[in-house]
Amino acid sequence: MRYQEADSVLSCPSIYYLGDVNVFDYFLEGVTYDEVRHRIVPPRIFVNGSTAWQCLNYAILGLISHAPAGCVSADEIRKKVKVLRVETAGLEDMSVFEGLTGLDLSDSEMLEDLDGLAGCFGLKHIELKGCGSLKNGDGLKGKTELREFLYVLGDFFDFSSSLENIDGLSGCVSLSKAVLSVADRIKNLDGLSRCTELDELDISSCQSLKHLGGLTGLNMLTKLTTGDNISLENIDGLTGCRELKEISFEGCKIKHVDGLRGCTGLRKAAFDYCQFLDNIKGLEDLAELEELEIRDCVSFKDISALAACPNIKRVDLSGCSSLENIEVLKRCANLKEIDIGRCESLKNSTGFSNLIKIKRSDFSDFKSLNTFEGTKNLQGITRVRLDGRGSPGSIDELASLKLRHLSKIGPFEHYNLTPGHTEVKDIDALTTIKRLEKRTNYFSR
Repeated sequence: MRYQEADSVLSCPSIYYLGDVNVFDYFLEGVTYDEVRHRIVPPRIFVNGSTAWQCLNYAILGLISHAPAGCVSADEIRKKVKVLRVETAGLEDMSVFEGLTGLDLSDSEMLEDLDGLAGCFGLKHIELKGCGSLKNGDGLKGKTELREFLYVLGDFFDFSSSLENIDGLSGCVSLSKAVLSVADRIKNLDGLSRCTELDELDISSCQSLKHLGGLTGLNMLTKLTTGDNISLENIDGLTGCRELKEISFEGCKIKHVDGLRGCTGLRKAAFDYCQFLDNIKGLEDLAELEELEIRDCVSFKDISALAACPNIKRVDLSGCSSLENIEVLKRCANLKEIDIGRCESLKNSTGFSNLIKIKRSDFSDFKSLNTFEGTKNLQGITRVRLDGRGSPGSIDELASLKLRHLSKIGPFEHYNLTPGHTEVKDIDALTTIKRLEKRTNYFSR
């Protein structure tokens, strides 16, 4: 009987205004707060069950919020709650929980707004995983103590996010971590513009996001997680983020990286499948940069900015099919690893001539490369990857190198091999090497 009464009466707003302590005591009988699990626990007669459970929790929260003074159950729960985990269809006035600092609303699939948090000025942490119906975060406005905002829809949802903006975070000046994963309707980050303490940001799978202008001036940012930002057109908002150590962009529409000027602490930068990217001039004078990855950026042509990156140690340009010239690599004295596989337009390897510290390289899938002449001085190199499908007709220039790993070798009839002093061990393509050994002493094991 009580379940039926709860189903029909608890969700009826008129009960909140009766003001009769006995009525509230009746419906809150057996409701407790678990201080270990941080949950408000209904009587055992109620069974946990998806949306019905969320409606029941919503009703119970409403009763606790509106219960008059003297309602023992409500008063006791209000005092105990500091951190709360609850799946609910909505929020009533949560300010009655005066000590509330942490709120986990994960899996509240029916929740549409956070208006019930308007008076919760002590809130420091809020988690909203799987809250696919949430439309905005306006209830968080003015939460000057809020430090973490976590919104993750998750790949397991078969519908898109309803979250259209994060304007509610405006004024959350203490915010240090924000996660907006799979918030695929958000077009800008303007709601973060005053969050000057922001240290960590995740915008992965924000597929409608077009720019990072909302991050302008947030120079405390140290970690930026991206991915699948297919509408992103520029990253200018990152200018001056001197604490940022690593960035990665994949599949976006950026044409340049000028927004990275002033990111003096940057050590690793990656741009994969950015089909419109054609230069990296924004990386000039980034003295701390050690690793650069520009993979399968088919319009990319200009790596001249690397001349001003003295500490660069690893460069991956694989799949940059429009790249024709790598002369600037001569000035990268500390370079140890280079991948120029599938750079179909590259005509020569003279950019390697001064790279005395290089240890490994990939020369696979070339169509225009005519010679390995630039590799003659690479006495420190021990690993080379070749692929006979498009490589030069001769690899004589490699004969003087003391290689230890020559891997993924293609059909050797494409090469004009000359006996030399090279020793090759730990070969991946062992069958091919054995066939080769019958014809030449170019290799010894």
